Amino acid sequence: MPGPHDQLFKATFSQPEQARAFLREVVPVALSQALHWEGLKTLPESFVDEALKERQADLVFSVPWKAETGATQPATLTILFEHQSSPEPWMALRMASYMLRIWERHVQTEGTSTLPFIFPLVLYHGRRSWREPLELAQLIDVPSSLLGDLRAFVPSWSYRLFDLSQLAEEHIKGMALGQMVQHVFRLHDAEQNFGELARLQQTMQRMMSESGLGALRLLIAYGLRVSERLPTAQERETIEKFIEPAFEEELMTVAERLEARGHKVGHQEGKQEGRQEGLEQGLEQGLEQGLEQGLEQGRRDAMAEMVLSMLQQKLGSIGTSLQSTVESADAASLKRLFEGILSLESEAEALALLSKR
Repeated sequence: MPGPHDQLFKATFSQPEQARAFLREVVPVALSQALHWEGLKTLPESFVDEALKERQADLVFSVPWKAETGATQPATLTILFEHQSSPEPWMALRMASYMLRIWERHVQTEGTSTLPFIFPLVLYHGRRSWREPLELAQLIDVPSSLLGDLRAFVPSWSYRLFDLSQLAEEHIKGMALGQMVQHVFRLHDAEQNFGELARLQQTMQRMMSESGLGALRLLIAYGLRVSERLPTAQERETIEKFIEPAFEEELMTVAERLEARGHKVGHQEGKQEGRQEGLEQGLEQGLEQGLEQGLEQGRRDAMAEMVLSMLQQKLGSIGTSLQSTVESADAASLKRLFEGILSLESEAEALALLSKR
């Protein structure tokens, strides 16, 4: 099942407006000025190796060049999200392989005589700073005495690194939701997630204005899943001051869904001791009983919440039939829907993915 980081990354940056606002600020200035950003499209393909999907996720975008550049094929921009805790020394080689897969797909499907330009971006949020080679040439062992003569035969493909662990807050780019995602990804302690929502009041307010309740649900589902707790009374009180009543309403909706199937004991006790206490006991009970008696179900329900938010962002609105089907779907069906969500055009296609065996 995709992890919470993958889900939040894709749910946010698969939205063209979020990707556009982020990418145009982090690519080289000359490239940013040469692209027609309003034409950006999110492509449904993924080119990550199957063996690496536990630690990587990717998004692929097509962006046309401005007419004055003279280029005929849209540029391809990719974000590879690396969410392991330490840098990958072979990333330059992996990015070269990744780009080759994109070009090979292009040759098979487009039949053109040239290849599109690819700008590869690696988004990293591990604890350790990234000091690994950014160019493929740095990984190739060539005698220094022959480097001049052999330079033409040494590929020098590069990728751009966006290292969130070393990024100053003033350099966080994009729309407010994209900025909030970068803020929570920077945290080294998952317990701080709701504290970060409480701290960044102005950004949260802009997010609500730009993206509405769907963005708030994404952050709540992510926070509940990675921290496995409800926000403290102080965190809740602070957030409610600038988002009230939406935050409390959405928090209770998401938390109750997480509790409803995976944490039934806590919910039943909570009816006698109070709604809030019951929710907290339900989450705590799930942790104590382990994966089999609550935690795994909690992860499944959190994923369902995030998939519902992505569907609402993708399709505009969803009917009760699709919503109830998603809420009751098993983990394998949710994973299948999550991986195909970018190519969906209708609720019928979503239901077909869920029912596929």
